[in-house]
Amino acid sequence: MNTKLYVIKEQIELLGTKINNILREFAHNETVDNALLYFTKTELPALTDVQLEGYIELCEKTFQRTKIPVLAGRLQAQQTLDCGDGVVLLAGSILEQKIITLFITRKAIQSVGYFDERLTDNCCYGDYAHRLSAAGMYPKLSVKHLPWLFDVATEEKTVGKNIMEEVSCGWFNYKHGDFPQNKKYQEIDDLKIALKEYIKRNKEA
Repeated sequence: MNTKLYVIKEQIELLGTKINNILREFAHNETVDNALLYFTKTELPALTDVQLEGYIELCEKTFQRTKIPVLAGRLQAQQTLDCGDGVVLLAGSILEQKIITLFITRKAIQSVGYFDERLTDNCCYGDYAHRLSAAGMYPKLSVKHLPWLFDVATEEKTVGKNIMEEVSCGWFNYKHGDFPQNKKYQEIDDLKIALKEYIKRNKEA
């Protein structure tokens, strides 16, 4: 595998700060291209070593096919997208699900930096998706809509309820024009077009 696994067993209070500490350690001390963060302090059943290994393999395969450098699980999917070559993406938003895994590439960190530490809940993932999109490293997102997050499709269907923090949402509003709770989903057809264009562009690069 070309991915370093980080298992985080303590309670996460300042999400952006905690993620950044791990990613700095990864960027400075590891030679592999990807990192997978797994947060265990949730109400969800723990993933086994076999499940984690299988998830990492799916993430690596999905990245090779789509070049999407950040995958967040577990998503309560609003749409399932077949990307070919046996790769299936789940598309959801920052509102519904508790995110327990984060797959991220070294290239993403080098290109857009670390997470905004003012965002202490799922807003940090949505903000990062917008930043990747602006840098051309993610399917094109509209700031008028909820930012899409992507996950790989697995047999594990259990999702946990996410709780949004008021101050974090306030910073998201400041950066992206409205509170995430007020934003609507982008049309699925627009998402499919953006994803197809992104995959095609990266395949030709």
